[in-house]
Amino acid sequence: MAMCVSSLVRNSFNLLGKSVVKQLVINVTRQLYSPNAMGLNGYLNARDYVKSQFLNVDHLFFNKMRDLMENKEDSMVFTEDLKTMLHIVEKKPEDLDLLYTMLKKYHTQNNLRFGSFVFGTVAMRAFYHLDEPDLALKAFKDPELNGFFDQIMSQQLLLDLLYNHGKYSDVRDVYDIIKTKNINGIVHPKNPFIIVMGACYQENTKDSFDYAVNLFKEVQTRGFEFPRRAITFLASLALKQGSPSIALEVASLARNVRYIDIRCIKVEAYAALKRVDEVMVYFRTTLQTDLPTRRKQSYFKDTIEKVEELVESEKLEENSELVKMLKQIKLHDYVQTGTLDEHITTTIDQIRVNNEQRQWQRPEFGNRQSQQQNRYQSNNNFNESNRFNYRKGLRDLV
Repeated sequence: MAMCVSSLVRNSFNLLGKSVVKQLVINVTRQLYSPNAMGLNGYLNARDYVKSQFLNVDHLFFNKMRDLMENKEDSMVFTEDLKTMLHIVEKKPEDLDLLYTMLKKYHTQNNLRFGSFVFGTVAMRAFYHLDEPDLALKAFKDPELNGFFDQIMSQQLLLDLLYNHGKYSDVRDVYDIIKTKNINGIVHPKNPFIIVMGACYQENTKDSFDYAVNLFKEVQTRGFEFPRRAITFLASLALKQGSPSIALEVASLARNVRYIDIRCIKVEAYAALKRVDEVMVYFRTTLQTDLPTRRKQSYFKDTIEKVEELVESEKLEENSELVKMLKQIKLHDYVQTGTLDEHITTTIDQIRVNNEQRQWQRPEFGNRQSQQQNRYQSNNNFNESNRFNYRKGLRDLV
């Protein structure tokens, strides 16, 4: 009994220490997807169950696995052994080295396996939980593990883990690899696409901006409807990079213009272009649609600051229409305390499977091959002059 209590206390302190350290690391950059959205809850539940089965005897399992990996060239890693290892591994160099060796050994046993269990996502969730971005990236790029992580969720976990640690150039490199894999006929998986656009926004360099614009143009030629989060990332990045015209064109791709982020991006872009009349159009619409039955069309505080800078640079008089509107906007609480950056980097807590996501990720059964060709591959018969009919501006501006 005393040993059980001692073990419980020790494990509790270990978990507390790891969670504190992990939180300190993750807080450097706000998480784009929550652990719940990444499916960590199910993994952690399974991990708790497996660890309870190996309470006080886990060292025997580790010793057995090390003996097999170090002393027997013809040894096999059984499916159940790898399942166990993935759920009891701790953030220790010796544990991680053993896990990595077992992953490679198991992957080389293709012709000796008869089960259909896919380990890629479980392994990536283990790396995610243990907060090991470098090891996860190493495993993903390891030629000896080629194909092991060929699941969209595995790739999303890796990208999100790299994003959380500010490894934005690595996010781009991994996404370029993902495009070549064409898993399930999907060239641009929706959520990985959002993450790479978020990484470009956070990196905020000319290279990341050029990459994001070119990627958007590539995806646009395939006829996708862009996720709003990806739109706001690129449009906001364009504003940061001093390209308000591109910001306007990208923001115009949003289907619903009533979202506050789209509205604020457009107002900031018009302010940067010193187009006073267009800014007044948005303010006038806001003030005229102030009805009890409708949500207020508010603005972020930094957006209002950009308009104030416009007023100052244009030397507008106190009795000018824009100045009057600006006062009314402030007076009637149309200004939120948050910023555009805080809004668009808000953590996504749930991945919704809607019609838009199905278009990105789920070709209909029965005509899969032809639909994949239409959606994800260039069409040789596609009329070049019609390619950008619904949005020509982005191509022309870049």
